[in-house]
Amino acid sequence: MTIYLFGVSNVGKTTTGVLLAEKLGYVFYDLDEEVKKYFNVTLE
Repeated sequence: MTIYLFGVSNVGKTTTGVLLAEKLGYVFYDLDEEVKKYFNVTLE
């Protein structure tokens, strides 16, 4: 099963996602962080 969390900035998606992934035994990926690593850029 894949779960997506999306919404406006600074509402706790990453915090919630990390906690949810831990509870369910899933791997958590933060798309912003993945894009930054892949392209070696900042998103700000």
